[in-house]
Amino acid sequence: ERQSYRDIDKTPGPKSDNYPADCVVEDSLIHDIGLVEKQAAGVQISMSRGIAVRHCSIYD
Repeated sequence: ERQSYRDIDKTPGPKSDNYPADCVVEDSLIHDIGLVEKQAAGVQISMSRGIAVRHCSIYD
């Protein structure tokens, strides 16, 4: 399926506020990840706003 350039939304940013915002992950121990998926990340953040990850230990 193809979409013409004229029909593509060229406005930057999300269309609505329906995404994670103002979240904190703090003082966490994250380990032994990647057992199922080989390119796993300890923390993955995408399309979000005001996310803080602090004082975490991430390994293996």
